[in-house]
Amino acid sequence: MPDKISVRTFLGLGPNDMPSMMDVESLYEDNILLRARVSLMAQRLRFLAVDFNTIARCAAYGSKGAGAAADEAADI
Repeated sequence: MPDKISVRTFLGLGPNDMPSMMDVESLYEDNILLRARVSLMAQRLRFLAVDFNTIARCAAYGSKGAGAAADEAADI
């Protein structure tokens, strides 16, 4: 599948056909909606990454805390 296709090809128009204003507006609106969806997905992924980082940090602190408690118990 090619990376880029022309608007004419996408709309199924021949070389001498002109796209209607409605076709162009529809493509523009679809583009805006697609960009909004991608932006929202990226935002969700960033929040998810923050959550995973927080969980990893808590787990690391938790394991250090458990290790320190075991060391103290061994010293006693």
